[in-house]
Amino acid sequence: MNVKGMRAFIYTVEEGSLNAAAVRMNLSQPAVSRLIQILEEQVDAKLFYRNRKSLSPTREASLLYPEALKIISAIDDFPTQFDRMRTNTLAPLQVFSQARAANSIVLPAISMFAQMFPNIKINLEIVPRRELRKSVIEHRIDVAVHVAPFPVSGMILHEAARFPLFVLLHRDHPLATRQSITIAELQAERYIALKRGLMVRELIDQELAKTGQQLAVFHQASGMDAAQQLVAARLGYTFCDTTAILPHLRDHLVLVPCSSNMNIDLGIYCPSESESDPHEATLAFMDCIKSIISDIRSRD
Repeated sequence: MNVKGMRAFIYTVEEGSLNAAAVRMNLSQPAVSRLIQILEEQVDAKLFYRNRKSLSPTREASLLYPEALKIISAIDDFPTQFDRMRTNTLAPLQVFSQARAANSIVLPAISMFAQMFPNIKINLEIVPRRELRKSVIEHRIDVAVHVAPFPVSGMILHEAARFPLFVLLHRDHPLATRQSITIAELQAERYIALKRGLMVRELIDQELAKTGQQLAVFHQASGMDAAQQLVAARLGYTFCDTTAILPHLRDHLVLVPCSSNMNIDLGIYCPSESESDPHEATLAFMDCIKSIISDIRSRD
């Protein structure tokens, strides 16, 4: 099977058009179209529905994509793997984290791990949720820290830690000195919500619905970092746990317990053995993560 054809297929799925795939491959659009046509003949299946503006993958393309991605990833990684075999060096530990857990958990865990194993390299990537599927398919994750449940198959939960969601306020807010705040008391305040589709927003909406409560959204942010910036600007409140506060905003913000029982589960994940062989340092690094989480929870 033609490697160029598989690469053309992958890029077309990811870009949604032959022109964009051609740019990535530095080929002409007709050349890419011909590569895909040959691949369709080889697999004896139609891979795209074609229209004037874009291409849509068929069901067969959706089945082929993860397998093609694995093959191309292995080919691209072969020179590095061969060099490691030749020099007998340990591959870097691939660590993935959501942004919310990076500063408070993953970075301190890396520092702790490096003190014990100074010669083991670590590659840290802060991965948006939309890129997780591709990363897992490429077998590029040894350890991941992510809000549970993990949205992609192929990863298993090693351990989960539960953190309560607090009301996040500017420290000058009239409610900032309260021991606890009820949802009813928040009705008169401006709610800075995360946009729909984000896991934390979905969790909050579900918990409020269980008790028949609602909060009117005033501002909306595409991520927790942006929501915190708006709170720091005295534009309202949001919900947050202790692991997600931005370090440079800690002096300006306070977390006040909420009377509603809302929690977030943060999971430590690793690939299932059927998906990839575990890195030799995976368990040691996960122990560092658990130690950092234990320290955080003891301070709550």
